Amino acid sequence: MLKVWWVIAALWAGSALAADVDFPHVVVTGYGEVNAKPDHAEISVKVVESNVDAQKAKQVVDKVVADFTQRIVNQGISSDHIDSANISLRPEYHRTESGKTETIGYRATRTVKVTVKDLSKLDALLSDALGEGINSIDYVKLMVSEEQSYRELARMAAIRDANQKAASLAAGFERELGDVWQVNYQHRGPIRASVSEHVALDSARNTKDYTDATISISDDVQVIYQLN
Repeated sequence: MLKVWWVIAALWAGSALAADVDFPHVVVTGYGEVNAKPDHAEISVKVVESNVDAQKAKQVVDKVVADFTQRIVNQGISSDHIDSANISLRPEYHRTESGKTETIGYRATRTVKVTVKDLSKLDALLSDALGEGINSIDYVKLMVSEEQSYRELARMAAIRDANQKAASLAAGFERELGDVWQVNYQHRGPIRASVSEHVALDSARNTKDYTDATISISDDVQVIYQLN
């Protein structure tokens, strides 16, 4: 008797999930997404200075960071929420016409990461950063404290989506949906609303209302169902 194979793949084409399954089945990927209102943010700003003297380059970035840190502390940001320990000092080289490498100076780089608990202060903090000699804003990440709770909601939505897809496909092929045979789940990171990755200084000066932002947190699960 000819054996009929029913394999319907949704997403993850070429997945080995259904390998060696020798009975009629359907493979689906369920997707779930929930929206959350962010309640805090993390920003990373950076100052870079080049100088022929290594000590002077370091002094410049240290002063910029110190001034910026003091300014935001005065605005109510806790010093516990400021990390400014990341600093690097590297030589800069130039290759001569003869092929030799010469040291022409030094580049000092210092990064400051700040956790902002009050999003209403975020725009002013970014403006102050640009006014304090900061060269670039690396990123602004909006986050939610109860991430795991939203993650669970997204996962349950993904499971419901998988069940609905499988039932629809089985009905469309005039088959009865059987039991779950196998589940493949890989933890996915949440999609955090990111105001910018490498914000340009001109655009960063535009006022933004970060309190109205939302975060999308998603999850997915791939499932094999038996077909009766």
